[in-house]
Amino acid sequence: PLIRPCSAINITKNVERGKSPRRVQSANVGVRSSTYCLSPRQKELQKQMEQRRERLRKQEEAHKREREEEKRKENEVVFKAWLEKKKGQMQEERRIQRAKEMEDLNSRQDSRNPDEAFRLWLKKKQREQVKEKQLENQKQQEECMFFLPRTTENEKAYKQ
Repeated sequence: PLIRPCSAINITKNVERGKSPRRVQSANVGVRSSTYCLSPRQKELQKQMEQRRERLRKQEEAHKREREEEKRKENEVVFKAWLEKKKGQMQEERRIQRAKEMEDLNSRQDSRNPDEAFRLWLKKKQREQVKEKQLENQKQQEECMFFLPRTTENEKAYKQ
């Protein structure tokens, strides 16, 4: 015998298995979305509420997009600052490396010829001494300018 899906036997078998009997699709529609029993006033109110919910949802989405954009911009600024810092560090490391290489190269050249190395060292020391003397002279001149009063001011004060 053919088994009919709508027969009472199948319904009892489905109930025994724990399945609920099938329902018509229109029976599954929620009470809120159905406007069948509503008055025109209730339908209008329901429409207004739906529009309000939609407007609030759109506003929330707009706020969320704005927050995400602000966060993205902030992250971009932080990343650029980090990148600049890293570039500076890399440049500094390269500069130090070049200075070390130059120093190593000079030391190798110096170690080949001790007389030349001594002459270079002596020249370097003389330059340093000249610079120190110039700095001392500048300091003394500045101190003298502050401590010695001007002669024209002294003459005027004496005459009075």
